Amino acid sequence: MKKLVLSIFAGFCALIMISCAGEATPANEAETYFENVKSGDWKAVIDQLYFKSEVTDEQKEGLVSMIEEKAQKSIEKDGTIESYELVSETIDESGEKAKVEYLIKYSTGKEKNETVKLVKIDGKWMIDSGK
Repeated sequence: MKKLVLSIFAGFCALIMISCAGEATPANEAETYFENVKSGDWKAVIDQLYFKSEVTDEQKEGLVSMIEEKAQKSIEKDGTIESYELVSETIDESGEKAKVEYLIKYSTGKEKNETVKLVKIDGKWMIDSGK
C-alpha cells in the first residue's frame, strides 16, 4: 500500500513538473524577442507585437522596413547584440501586464539595461507596441 501511494505521488509530481515546464512567461517571450532582434528576423519581431488597433499586412510590411532602418542605425552606434541576461520579471496584480528587464551586451563592449513591456492577449504574452 505504501508503495502504491508513493508511486501515485511521484506520478502526480511528474505531471505537475511537465505541465509547468511548457508554460509561457513574459521572460520567455522577451527572450524570443531578443533572439529575433539578434538574428534580424524583423517579421517575427512585428508578429510578437501587440497593437491596440488592427494592423494590415501592408502596414506590417512598412513597419518591417522602418525597424530595419532603425536597427541599422542602432548597430552603427552600439554594435550588434552579443548576449542578454535576465535581470527581473514583474507581473502586475491583474496578471495581464508585465515588465521584463534585461542587461544587453553589444559587440562594441557597451552594456544597456532594456525594459520590455508585455500584455497578455487571449492567454498569450505579447510585446506591447504602445500603439
